[in-house]
Amino acid sequence: MDRADQSRVHMAAAMEFVRQNMDPSELIFTEYQTDLILGHYLCQQRPISFDETSADFEQFSCDGHRIVSASYKTAWMFRADNFPGEWQRLVQSYALKSGQTVWIVQSGWGIDLPEDLRRHFVEFRDLPFESFGDNIKIFKMTVGQPMPAVAEQMRVTAPPF
Repeated sequence: MDRADQSRVHMAAAMEFVRQNMDPSELIFTEYQTDLILGHYLCQQRPISFDETSADFEQFSCDGHRIVSASYKTAWMFRADNFPGEWQRLVQSYALKSGQTVWIVQSGWGIDLPEDLRRHFVEFRDLPFESFGDNIKIFKMTVGQPMPAVAEQMRVTAPPF
């Protein structure tokens, strides 16, 4: 990670984007690496209490937002090969309704989920996203939007680091 991308200015801008653009009724979905970072900054360094949820997810609330994170056992980091399956698990586990907006936040080392999805799947070719430096990406998805048919075939369990 470049030194410039470690600037708190990027994270401050991303947190401002969250506060300005995400309705608290809209779920934030992330992977474990981002869960740690987002919890620190969105909760403004206050202690985090995790809500009861399935063993495959962690859930907490901060600043009026509900954050659901894939477990470190299933998704330390989202990539094109694991995200569609994790998305499907989220939608099913939380019984999300068609048309519901969910924000995807990714931050940390080696992240490029929106670009990776654009490269690998026609369904994401025009996926808009916000970037705060090279290591923080935010985009939204709508439950029921077209998803890649090959997602389950591509799914690979990655090591947690």
